[in-house]
Amino acid sequence: MKQYIFCVLSFLLGLILVAGCRPAPDPMLDMLDSQLSTLKTDDLSRSMELVFSEERFDQGQFQQKVSSSLNRWAQLETAQASAEPWTLDPLAQPLVEQYASLPVVSRSEEMSYLNSDAYYIQEIAWMEKLAQRIVESDNLKVFEIYRLAAGNYQPTGQEEDVMAAMMNRIHPDLSGEQAKQLASAVKLFDWIVRNVQLTAVADLSEEEVEAQRLNPDVEDPAGSGTPGLGYQRFPWQVLMFSRGDYVERAKAFILMMNLVGLDAVMLATHGEDENGKRVEQLWAPAVVIGGEYYLFDTKLGLPIPAGQPVKVATLSELRENPDWLTQLDLTAEESLKEGTNYWVTPDQLDDLVGLVYFSPEAVARRFEYLESKLTAGRQLKLATNPTEVTARLPKTDGLKIAMWDIGFETHAYRQAVEEAVKKAVEVDVLRNKLAWYFTNEAYVNDFTLYRTARSKYFNGNFETVRGDLKANAIELFYALMYDDDRITSLGTNKGLQRMLGLYQENASVMEFRQRIESVQAQMRLVRRDAGYFLAECHVDEGNVGTAINWLERLRATPGDNRWEDGINYLLGRCYEARKEYDEAIQIYSNDQESVQFYGNLLRARMLKQLTNTL
Repeated sequence: MKQYIFCVLSFLLGLILVAGCRPAPDPMLDMLDSQLSTLKTDDLSRSMELVFSEERFDQGQFQQKVSSSLNRWAQLETAQASAEPWTLDPLAQPLVEQYASLPVVSRSEEMSYLNSDAYYIQEIAWMEKLAQRIVESDNLKVFEIYRLAAGNYQPTGQEEDVMAAMMNRIHPDLSGEQAKQLASAVKLFDWIVRNVQLTAVADLSEEEVEAQRLNPDVEDPAGSGTPGLGYQRFPWQVLMFSRGDYVERAKAFILMMNLVGLDAVMLATHGEDENGKRVEQLWAPAVVIGGEYYLFDTKLGLPIPAGQPVKVATLSELRENPDWLTQLDLTAEESLKEGTNYWVTPDQLDDLVGLVYFSPEAVARRFEYLESKLTAGRQLKLATNPTEVTARLPKTDGLKIAMWDIGFETHAYRQAVEEAVKKAVEVDVLRNKLAWYFTNEAYVNDFTLYRTARSKYFNGNFETVRGDLKANAIELFYALMYDDDRITSLGTNKGLQRMLGLYQENASVMEFRQRIESVQAQMRLVRRDAGYFLAECHVDEGNVGTAINWLERLRATPGDNRWEDGINYLLGRCYEARKEYDEAIQIYSNDQESVQFYGNLLRARMLKQLTNTL
């Protein structure tokens, strides 16, 4: 077809050159233009339908189908794209040069798409839809602590936005629009804290680094596949796996802020390492509202308080009242553990860096062009202009703005992991180093129903429309809670085997049996995850009583304890939402082994202060 079109166009061009004048309109040319337009539209539409679909399928097929359709579309768009001037943003240039060896970076100026680009588009689609539904949600049960801080606020039913009204009570200096923006930030931050279980910081010794390194030929920790702070997961993986360290939480939060039209940076302080060398220490996201930086601590799971519970401090206020930081130290009554002083000190506030987050895809030509061609209903904010973002950020003494390389590091790390996984089948050492991958990620990738349920959850698909035979998120999570009998029956249940994509085909009896046993082990992991996610669905829907029932059941069921921190924290939040404050305080106070224990103890303190005045 392409060859035919090319020949006809060449013939017509020859006629024009020979005649030396403009020929009469040719109906054949009109037909060819129409066909080209249809081909372009079909390819682009097909790609976006796959991205926006809630139904998940084989990961490899998803990548290949999206990228191949986009590349066919891009080939037909080349002439138009080439005519449009484009230059790489100068603030992104140093990072693009530094990480030029990465395929996703080396094509920054090209119009061809990689398989991994499908995940980036999916990430933005999920994040935009999720952020929109969170901001628009009128479920305020989980914000009981803010209601108390707003003077035991009782909604009248006349408010246009109850959360914004509460923010105005807590922050009376804000305008109505600024209060709405802060309400959006608080809602999105709170969702991240509730739905992304905090994982410990990967702080490895030199010996441990060598033991974990996946690629010994690469010195850079991320590029060598060595676990490290903030770069182990893409934001879409943070959502899918529902786990992340405090920097990965921050990345997801900042991206959501950007997608709802608010600028945010990651603040970093300066300190000294054990050798006295000056080092940068990542601290907390700062959201720009009304020319001020409002501070949210993803390690605490709380905003930095402005001298009173949950009032969000600004950087300028914090500098004027540095004792607010020392007030975050835990008392001996609250905890006897080590490390109970807040990790940022007042003397560090005058030497900060505001890091601008963006991924390599966001500054690439192909995504700027793709964004400009998406039509209503499929529009996505795929591109970022770091220079424009930097120009909008408030200027303040003692705060230097810089570009953050964490998005590039994540690509380097995941590339190392992907290459190691391919080799792990034959290399025992790699297989042992990748044990975390097989127990934390691989089983999710294999379960299309699991990923479909998560996708439906992000979109807020909690109710089934009458006549629709497709299950909603709650129904799918419930179906994934396999009991022992169902797991045991997998070896003989042909229907269940087909549902899980198990086909014997050319496999030997032994190979198929090994595959069955592997999937049975995965099913035991899946059912625990599904129970936890089911509780999250009910919390988002405002059904905190139902969520408590599920969480108490999970807590009483022996087995994998990977979700223990999240279960206990969410349980505390549910009791708090039901105004059963003593139960919530007890859960936060007793859970001193969780990664987020420090912030939970501060939340218990704040809840005590607020409820003592009732």
